[in-house]
Amino acid sequence: MEKEIFLYIVLAYLGVLVLLGVISLCNLFFDALLSQSIKHKAKEYRKKQVMQLQRLAEGQQLSIKHLKYFQRAFKHHRNLQAFDIVFNELSNKDKKQAEAYIYTLSPAFVPIVKNYRHKATLYQAYLAYLLSKYPIDITIEEGKISAFLLKLVESKSIYARENALRALAMFARAEDCVKALDVLAKNEKRHKLNY
Repeated sequence: MEKEIFLYIVLAYLGVLVLLGVISLCNLFFDALLSQSIKHKAKEYRKKQVMQLQRLAEGQQLSIKHLKYFQRAFKHHRNLQAFDIVFNELSNKDKKQAEAYIYTLSPAFVPIVKNYRHKATLYQAYLAYLLSKYPIDITIEEGKISAFLLKLVESKSIYARENALRALAMFARAEDCVKALDVLAKNEKRHKLNY
């Protein structure tokens, strides 16, 4: 009887080990697929970016088709990750060209921000992080991007607050930065609990 119980325990333990191994392999497989998907998207964006950079070099504006594509594609955060990879590559090669490209792409960020308002705080924080990196034209946004970032400053997530503050500082609007600091001061007790 004791041998049978011991055998059941050993078999259950081995079964759990096998199950954990299968789960780990599935996790590795899905991570590889996601990584491959981001690499594929980055390759696609690189091609589109080269065409638009040629337009800018000729003194033309970005095509409306490209702006609409940007708005549609970047509703998903993985596409933003792929774009960030491509933009960083361009920025490392030619910073002025990268800044000119992202500056002319600025109008497309307003609908993206509108879409991300309804997403999880983590995705909103990632968008704020990207906004803090990109020198976009803040004059076109009519307060929508600033309102999004000010709302994000109220978040419980320190990651979200930090990225929102960095983005507001990047835009160099003193009144928005003061508003953000006021919000932080009002919520200081709540934020201290999250450290």
